[in-house]
Amino acid sequence: MNSLLLSDGKFFLICLLVLSGLSCGHTYTAVDDGSDEEISLKQDQQDIEELRKNIPSEIRHRNDMLKVILESMGQIKDRPSRVRQKFNREVRKRRSAFQKNQHRQREKYNKNERRQREAFLKQLKKERDNFRSHKATKEQRSDFYNRQDQKRRDYFANQRDKRREFDSDAREKSNDFYADTRAMEREFSQEWRIYNRKWRDLQKQKELERKQRLKGIKGVSSQDASGFEQMQQVPGTHLGTDSQ
Repeated sequence: MNSLLLSDGKFFLICLLVLSGLSCGHTYTAVDDGSDEEISLKQDQQDIEELRKNIPSEIRHRNDMLKVILESMGQIKDRPSRVRQKFNREVRKRRSAFQKNQHRQREKYNKNERRQREAFLKQLKKERDNFRSHKATKEQRSDFYNRQDQKRRDYFANQRDKRREFDSDAREKSNDFYADTRAMEREFSQEWRIYNRKWRDLQKQKELERKQRLKGIKGVSSQDASGFEQMQQVPGTHLGTDSQ
């Protein structure tokens, strides 16, 4: 089940990235049999939304979150540490939402189980009170209580089966969620390492350009000072009026 969810999630993420690429322009032109045909992005978006309907809501949210994080690394502007902090914050929010949902589901199940048990026991008591209100032979009483006891055993055996099924389903959902989270973290870490390397390269380039600018400024200042010294060494010319 986990592999199926992951494959659906990656397929959807690819679709989202394709749509993001298409959204850079309003329309695009395809050449087929020599004629230009404009394809509307509106139809593309509708197709993507149709695909989203077939993906569980948890996986859709996971893909939307990861898409935003990956898009934030499209331009080298934030520090790598800040990008990772943002991702970790989103992962914690997603994990907290999942755990709260699991807790709500368990509380809801416990409440329904308790209400059904109380209703069942109340019905048994009603049947006993009704039976006692009439005269019955020893054989009838034995048969009645045996049937009641069998009902009780069957009911609680069925409740235990349902409880085991619920717990098993909850564990499977939890295992799938945390496996998917680990896969998402691996995918992010791979992209983050690339981003981190580009960030360091960009900082080195900026530092190199800064040093070159400083060197250029010093070079110009040295040339100005040298020119001034040369001007001082040039003999002066007497300025005066010509005698007649």
